[in-house]
Amino acid sequence: MRIIPFSAVSSSDWNSLCDDSSDAWLFHRYEWILLESTRLNALNVSFAILRNRRLVGVVPLFKSQLPLGPFIENLFHAGVHRHAGIAVSDALTIVERTEAENLALSTCISLAVEGTADRLQLSVQNAAPRWRPGSADSIPFWASSGRVNYGLYTGPNGITPFPFASTLALDQFYDLSVDPDIPGIGISSSARTAARKATGHGINISVTDNRDSLELLVDKISKSRQRTKEHTPDSLYFDELLRGECSRNIITLTARHRTRGVVGILVISIYKNVAHFLHGYSDPESLEFRVNDLLHLRAIEWARAEKMDFYRLGPFFPEVPRDWPISKVSRFKTKFANASIPIRQGSVFFQREKYIDLGMHALAQMRDCNPSGL
Repeated sequence: MRIIPFSAVSSSDWNSLCDDSSDAWLFHRYEWILLESTRLNALNVSFAILRNRRLVGVVPLFKSQLPLGPFIENLFHAGVHRHAGIAVSDALTIVERTEAENLALSTCISLAVEGTADRLQLSVQNAAPRWRPGSADSIPFWASSGRVNYGLYTGPNGITPFPFASTLALDQFYDLSVDPDIPGIGISSSARTAARKATGHGINISVTDNRDSLELLVDKISKSRQRTKEHTPDSLYFDELLRGECSRNIITLTARHRTRGVVGILVISIYKNVAHFLHGYSDPESLEFRVNDLLHLRAIEWARAEKMDFYRLGPFFPEVPRDWPISKVSRFKTKFANASIPIRQGSVFFQREKYIDLGMHALAQMRDCNPSGL
């Protein structure tokens, strides 16, 4: 087996491997790697694995600069929020798969070292068939390699990596084979109550043509950013997402008020029978209408009608104090989930001394948190 760079592989060959690999999902595909690298300030250092001139593995890999407070982290990663990871052909034998995986891991580490990385972040994609709820595999091979610190610590506002520390992140899914009306395992009563309020306020949800959604989405992002102060991708990212090659795997849902017009929009990515909540924005002045609850409820109903297996909402952090921003934002997702699995991620630290101050600051935040918020 040997390694070849991303540039040496055709998009059709790369995507065919993704289609046929149980490790791969949408974010492994050729066009998504280009979107990540061109629009999200990430250098593309992805590569593939050949065996007897046949493609048997693909590895999305990026180099990014991540602000961490005390320093700017030089990070190599397989997707920070749009996790990808090592994906190999299902046609390989166990011995061949092991060889391909080990070669991929060694190459990731070598590229990170050559690129003077502070850290290499590895992951798997939980929406991929091998890793989704009910799958046979639970721990990635690299977690027991002795080279990777399994897990990732999360502070009040997001990623706060330092060695030997981890925060449980539970990926929230709705198993669409379950009747949503069944108490306890269907849609939560609080979500249904909120959705009824939204309907009572005159909110209607419709599936919108992606191209027509761009201007609406950019407007909602601008208003949401003013309220939350969060960093969001620029309009060129969303233009490529909704109008470029990626758009074939995108569905947008729009919330419209009877007098105010469009007040919210939801962007869903779809692949291998999983619908994944990718982006969502609404007018801050319309939050009292419970727009977001109704958007997700209608998205789940749409996914069921389309015979999807799961609707994926993303991470929730059950261990962190409830008054932390990361908890407040993520807890909302649990109202729509009836299945959860850990987000499998880990790090190779090359410059551990850089993370000492970051780790001490994280411990101080935990020490000083409001006990009633736990």
